[in-house]
Amino acid sequence: MMAFLFSILTSSPLNVVLPTLIVFFSLIFIYNALQSLFHHFISDGKYCCSSYGPEKHLLIGSLIPFYKNRRRLLGWYTKLLAESPTGTIVVDRLGARRTIITANPENVEYILKTNFNNYPKGKPFTDILGDLLGCGIFNVDGEAWHIRRKLASHEFSTKSLRDFVVKALKSEVHDRLLPILSSSEKKKKVVDMQDFAPAFSI
Repeated sequence: MMAFLFSILTSSPLNVVLPTLIVFFSLIFIYNALQSLFHHFISDGKYCCSSYGPEKHLLIGSLIPFYKNRRRLLGWYTKLLAESPTGTIVVDRLGARRTIITANPENVEYILKTNFNNYPKGKPFTDILGDLLGCGIFNVDGEAWHIRRKLASHEFSTKSLRDFVVKALKSEVHDRLLPILSSSEKKKKVVDMQDFAPAFSI
């Protein structure tokens, strides 16, 4: 669609381009208006008619409060979630997908555990974070995720964690703490262990 529009814009005179743009943006406006009306009047009202969440306007949704809070989204979302009795809010904006944000533990468990397969990350997510996360457990879906999770679960078993902690503590005490205490003893210097505790935490 965009390629078609671009070809018209670059190869046509202004008397053709202007009406085409007007029609194009009118169609977008009509689509958003119908979508907004559908969510406002026809849907069950579970989310859209709730008094919790950002203020919503008939055609533009939550665009105005979203724009006002665009530089502090995390704080704004946190405030809205704290005010919502369900711990879930819906943000509808003109020209953007409906965003559902939840801090409800039951919803989070349902999404991440009970019905995990129904909430894939999807190609846009994996494409954006592919360079950072690669094909690891945090950036795959379906069977690939199950395989990586199974591999990772062996690394985080109780025995392997206990062995790691014991090994790390032995190393820290033997290689770092004992030399400090030995040096302090030779100098007859009092040592406040609280000063060293953060440095030796794992």
